[in-house]
Amino acid sequence: MKHLGTLLTLVVALLLAVVPLASAQEALDLSNTHWTLVSISGQPVHTGSSVTLLFGADGHVGGSAGCNTYGGEYTLTGSTLTVGELVSTLMACEESIMQQESAYLAALQSAVSVEQVNGQLVVAYGEGQQLVFAPALTLENTGWTLVSINGEPVVSGTAITLGLDGKGGVAGSAGCNSYSGSYTIDGETLTFGPLVTTRMACPEAIMQQETAYLSALEGGAAYTIANGRLTLVAANGTELVFAPALSLTSGEWTLTSLGGEAALDGAPATLTFGADGTAFGSAGCNTFNLPYTVDGESLTFGSSVLTLMACEESIMTQESTLMSALAAATAYRIEGNQFVIVYGEGQELVFEAAKPVVTATVTYRERIALPANAEVTVKLEDISRADAPADVLTSQTLVSGGANVPFTFELPYDPAQIDEGALYSVRAQITVDGVLWFTSDTIAPVLTRGAGTDVELVLVRVP
Repeated sequence: MKHLGTLLTLVVALLLAVVPLASAQEALDLSNTHWTLVSISGQPVHTGSSVTLLFGADGHVGGSAGCNTYGGEYTLTGSTLTVGELVSTLMACEESIMQQESAYLAALQSAVSVEQVNGQLVVAYGEGQQLVFAPALTLENTGWTLVSINGEPVVSGTAITLGLDGKGGVAGSAGCNSYSGSYTIDGETLTFGPLVTTRMACPEAIMQQETAYLSALEGGAAYTIANGRLTLVAANGTELVFAPALSLTSGEWTLTSLGGEAALDGAPATLTFGADGTAFGSAGCNTFNLPYTVDGESLTFGSSVLTLMACEESIMTQESTLMSALAAATAYRIEGNQFVIVYGEGQELVFEAAKPVVTATVTYRERIALPANAEVTVKLEDISRADAPADVLTSQTLVSGGANVPFTFELPYDPAQIDEGALYSVRAQITVDGVLWFTSDTIAPVLTRGAGTDVELVLVRVP
């Protein structure tokens, strides 16, 4: 009997353990969520097309399949997803887009389960295949930072922002002055009510930019969201292009100045904020981690844990100043691509968002050793225009110093300069005393049209 009682206790415990799991599965609620397709069975979505998925609260599902809009019904029980027969409009687009659309709709109608993984929505279908979605950018409740006005980048050092709170209120910075007011949305048209601004004065170029921006908002604008950008076309013809605003946890920040003094070259100090309330990074010599707390615009740090390496005196001095500043932090703000921490008596630590990079590996097949004075040059280029020379976005050159292939380069680029419809490529060459020895002979696409950020360049010998 004792053993039977123990067995019953174990069975009850197991049943109790299963109940929360079932409840957790049933808790998945996709009502009124909006998603953008990232990949179909491991293949990225075609550049220039936007495939979306919207779950309604009434059991309806719909969105854009890339060319046509579609709709139907769905049921969700735990993690089991069933999508009924879908109907769509009958427009025609490019063949590749139509093929993608057909594959997407077939996959969605054969869905068997759904789960959220690291913020993404994963829909399983077929024999272990997956549709992977990212949360769709929405006009409201997303912070936006202006990238360009009529194709021209914003004035360096200024940040123009737009925030729609989902309740009819708009606020932001016009570059010099802050503004606020009301807005309404009617279909794809965004209309602003009277805007109230502060009355500060800034340099003339910034004030002219501010006037152009606010004037564009006055008459309302048609809006579109595609390829991670918000585009407003104002009634006066002005085109405003925005990117999602950076946030505290956007990624790694690199120190550029502390207390008004430029940070040391060659000893980068970095700071990254984890979503779990822990910040970490490099202080220039040692790595560190410490807890942080955010309350509105207030930012404070707890006690830090620091490794104990020793470096040059100047680096150690900067490191000590940085850690003391973090301990005395009181507030923060984000201005464009800069992150500013206020500490002490109004002093500031200024960080910049790390630029993404294209990684290029350069090699060649010949068994030829390079002389020490060989120069290896790699360029990231916009080659969209066949009738014009390539535009160089960034370039790096190194002297081999007796080393031989492969050489690896990291080419930083500004995402704001990347046009999703353009074609970008990486090209390399090796010269000795001004004479070309090796060069690229093929296009190595990167960044757009399904291309990635890593490329291997196998150069050919020049006779």
